[in-house]
Order: sequence, then structure tokens, then C-alpha cells
Amino acid sequence: MTRSLVILYLLEAGLVLIVLPWTQFWDRNYFMGMNGPLEMTLTDPILRGMVSGVGVVSFAAGVLEIASILIQRRAEQSAAPCNSILDKSAQPSS
Repeated sequence: MTRSLVILYLLEAGLVLIVLPWTQFWDRNYFMGMNGPLEMTLTDPILRGMVSGVGVVSFAAGVLEIASILIQRRAEQSAAPCNSILDKSAQPSS
């Protein structure tokens, strides 16, 4: 349960951080008009790219977590028939 919430957070935060810096919401927020140098910094394409890069890393971490869960489940499913066959062969026949 906790792992799925972490995955959901990583995917959502990643998507928001990838898209948000390139929208008008980023350009028209409350803090832009308060300080001139802050406005210049926040509208700099390099900073926007860095924020989007953090989003890509976060999204990729979520995807990798999903992949690790799927690989783990597949390994457990493929090992289960072998274990049941071994258990039956180890039991003495009556």
C-alpha cells in the first residue's frame, strides 16, 4: 500500500514538474510581480529546464518502481510452479 502511494506521488510530481514551468501559470503567479530579479530568474529557460529535469527524474523513478514490482511478481509466479513440483516429488508416495 505504501509503495503504491510512493509510486503515485512520483508519477504525479514528475508530470507536474515537467509541464508546469512551460505554462502560463508559471508566468502569472503571485510572486512574479513582487521582485524584479526573482521574475528574471523564474522566467529563465535554464531554470525551467532544470525544474523539468527534476520532473523527468521523478517520473522515471516512478516508472522504474512499477517495473520492479512487475518483475518481482513475474519471478514469484514463475517460481511457484517449480516449488510445487519439487514439494510433490519430495513427499513420499503411499
